Formats: sequence, C-alpha cells, structure tokens
Amino acid sequence: GEILRRAEEIADPVERLHFLVTAPFLQDYGEAGRRTLRWAARERTRLRARYPKAVFDVHQPFRYVVQKAIEAVVEAGIGTSSDPVLDATLLQHEVMTLTHLTHGGGLDADPAIVAERVWELFWHGFSVTGRDGQP
Repeated sequence: GEILRRAEEIADPVERLHFLVTAPFLQDYGEAGRRTLRWAARERTRLRARYPKAVFDVHQPFRYVVQKAIEAVVEAGIGTSSDPVLDATLLQHEVMTLTHLTHGGGLDADPAIVAERVWELFWHGFSVTGRDGQP
C-alpha cells in the first residue's frame, strides 16, 4: 500500500531501506487500528497453523521491496548480504512482530524509539560502512 508506494519514490538505497524498516512503526494507528492489529496477530497465528504458505505469501509485496532495497544497498557497496531473500524475510517478520507488539500491546515503548532501534540493530549488522561512510 502506501508504504510501498512511498518507498519507491526514495532514490537513496539506504534511506529507502531505513524508511521500509521504520515506517510501519510510525503510522498513526489510533485505537481502532490498535484493536485491528491485535485481532490480525491472533488471526494470523490461527491461519498460519492451517495455511502457512498462504499467510507467508500475503506479505510477499513488502518482502520483495525490502529485498530490492537490500540488493541496491549491496550493489552500491554500502552493505553486505549473502542472502537478500532471507534477510528481507527476517526483517519483515521482525518489523511486523514488533510493530504489532508496540501498537497492539505487549511492548510498552515509544514507537519512534523502537523503530530507530530496530533500524540500528539491522543496519549495524548489515552495513559495510556507516551512513556517514565510517566503519
């Protein structure tokens, strides 16, 4: 949806990847959205037991854009990934799970702080050099 569309408009590969990692946390879900997140998490768990591939496939558009952003960072020589598909999958699950916990309940922390910490943890493990070009 909106996150994927906006990500495509960001030319810098690091900024695009940063946006993809942090944007889900920074959305304004409101009370109705938080209830929906709680319901979606429960429903996803229930459906995954019966239809694991279908549940996995639902998130393919986000994973694909993350994968392409990872590949662009690698091609620019800024990051390293031996398996962008797996890295995109891991990142998608981490972002989705922590977004649901942050907004749906279970993690009492400022979503903006969580977003940046998730980014920092990922980026420090992924980057060849820091954003400023320093190791």
